Amino acid sequence: MLDLLKGTAINFLYHEPGAGLESVIARAREQGLEEATPDSLPGDVITIAGKWPGILLSPAGDGDETSAGPTGDPWVDSNGWRIRLAAALQPGKEVWVDVEPPDGKLSAQAYVLAAADAATYGGRWIISLSDPLAAAMAARQTEALAIWKKLTATAAFFVSHQDWPVLPAAAVLGIVSQFSGDNEFFSNELLNLIARTNQQYRIIPSKQARPSSFSGLHGIVYADSQPPSSELQEQLLAFVQNGGMLITGPKWDKLPGASISGEGYSGYNPRALGKGRIVVSAEELSDPYRVAQDSVVLLSHRYDVLRFWNGGAMGSFYTAAPGGKQAAVQMLFYASRAPHGYPPTVWISGRYRSASLWTLDQRAAQKIGVDIQPDAVEIHLPSLEQYAALVLQA
Repeated sequence: MLDLLKGTAINFLYHEPGAGLESVIARAREQGLEEATPDSLPGDVITIAGKWPGILLSPAGDGDETSAGPTGDPWVDSNGWRIRLAAALQPGKEVWVDVEPPDGKLSAQAYVLAAADAATYGGRWIISLSDPLAAAMAARQTEALAIWKKLTATAAFFVSHQDWPVLPAAAVLGIVSQFSGDNEFFSNELLNLIARTNQQYRIIPSKQARPSSFSGLHGIVYADSQPPSSELQEQLLAFVQNGGMLITGPKWDKLPGASISGEGYSGYNPRALGKGRIVVSAEELSDPYRVAQDSVVLLSHRYDVLRFWNGGAMGSFYTAAPGGKQAAVQMLFYASRAPHGYPPTVWISGRYRSASLWTLDQRAAQKIGVDIQPDAVEIHLPSLEQYAALVLQA
């Protein structure tokens, strides 16, 4: 089986200790592979437990039914927010996602999506194969080897484009929290649900917050139930005074500013402070779905940096070089492809003049037409499957 790694971008063997793999490990070292157990990983690597990415099937297990809200897209699982949170909490670490495939036969698209979902956000999936697929590969069955070929091609693609996710993330909204203890569930689920809105966000651990952490943002959700420290409170209020919006719960000792009415903040009590607004929830922040949806409405779409039409069940990550000279918009389609017959359209803020489209089945990018608008571009995409990236130049 190690022969299947030759010539691929895969260079690390991750294994459980004491599994009787001594001869395999010795052979792997001879082939130039690095190897480690969970207890002996390199110091610059952390692993996180993930979920198998894709559209959540119905609880009944019916293969052709999915779980969805009454007016929403199917429920999508992604590891993007987990990767970004781990990287924010431990800067400088490489994030590996540990998730095994679910039971049942999976398509090549499912394995490709697992790798792409991690790599889009700067992580790496620890490749794990189902037992039937591994056995079929060992038997050199054509269909199984075709799946492996697509998976290794996906790994090679992202190795050659590692610069995209490390560019600064474009963001409208900041999420400030300890992301641990009593605040772990709410803040983590808020990130999960904010990501599903395709609202571009920035993760700001409260202990790492600096005035520069809020640069370029138009809104902040302070997600913790406890009031912030005096230093953090000063930074948050300065953000509001300069024109930002702070969305928070009611458990602050005292909030400055003047109470205002008549602005249509249903369920919230707004206060004017300087050039901005403090929007205080009338009830404790306990429903992450409500806060995720409300944050989009409260900020309004005037500050959007990314908009999609006909995207379907998708995720996105928009990163841009300082100065706006170059940007990358990566897109994941969890239904394997964008809605059939209705190709997606994307609107991207920024003064860009040209764009190239990358997909996993192409060795080179293709130029794509750009409709230049004031301080933004609109791009009509072709029919896409699973993953695509737009690279924009000013």
